[in-house]
Amino acid sequence: MLEALITTNQAGYALDPAIETMWLVANQNSSEDVFTIQHSGLQGGDYGCLVCLQGNPAPGFHAIRNWVGPFYGDGNSYNLPTQELYDFFGNDPRREVTILHLENFIAAQPNPQDISFAIGGGGHTGYFNNKYIKRDFERGLPDDDLTSPQNYRAIRYADVLLMAAEAFAQSGNDGRARALVNEVRARAGVAPIASSGMQLLEDIYRERRLELSGEGYRFWDLVRTGRAAGRIQASCPVSMSYFLFRR
Repeated sequence: MLEALITTNQAGYALDPAIETMWLVANQNSSEDVFTIQHSGLQGGDYGCLVCLQGNPAPGFHAIRNWVGPFYGDGNSYNLPTQELYDFFGNDPRREVTILHLENFIAAQPNPQDISFAIGGGGHTGYFNNKYIKRDFERGLPDDDLTSPQNYRAIRYADVLLMAAEAFAQSGNDGRARALVNEVRARAGVAPIASSGMQLLEDIYRERRLELSGEGYRFWDLVRTGRAAGRIQASCPVSMSYFLFRR
């Protein structure tokens, strides 16, 4: 089914070449969006009924608590990326697209001494989800914690390519699997892979994490590949959203 979608492609799906700006609200509903949940910033809301809102609450939850500074909007500092995830990217250019390194961002501003923020309920790792995050120029109506117009991309074309690559690798068609993975890597500006067999499958899992971090896939990838128990450590119950966006 995935191959039919890729080869027939009557809807004109394609990878967005501008990976650096594809997460801005202005660039939503592009050729990469296969299935999205549409949101609106034109409705106020409160915490009494999250499922009643037309806005997306996630960017507000992920944004920086009591932020006073440029570009970003105030938020709650939940679902924070970890140091381990930041280091996992290495020099991959998708790291800057995916993760906001707050200290580096502040230091790069013309007046860093005028910027301030607080530690939110999610603690402080120094990193924030740079895909689903409140930006000052994308804010909705009050209470804008809960009214982000940023759509949730449930399925985008990069995921289609990687799902197909995994299926081909599982069925022994390494050549087709490599071609699909390398299409995603070429868009990111990184070198192609040349692996095969089990190493190819491991490379596909790695590629999914690099490409899709912060989008809500990681928990389910760990579960279906039998790795959740070895990767997720928790001594007390935590919310599902923690796993969806943090790891």
